Amino acid sequence: MRLSPPTKTTFWLSVLFALLGIIGRYLDLPILSDYYFYSILLAYIVLFFGTVLKNF
Repeated sequence: MRLSPPTKTTFWLSVLFALLGIIGRYLDLPILSDYYFYSILLAYIVLFFGTVLKNF
């Protein structure tokens, strides 16, 4: 299996999801606070697919 670096869009999308999860964890916001774990998990999944699949 060959890994490739994620595109800039994929990388920044995963950073955005991770930041939303962190903000949702420490601030009491209605939607973000309920799903902060899933937001961080989604960030890692997007980054994983960005490195495993080419041009993702």
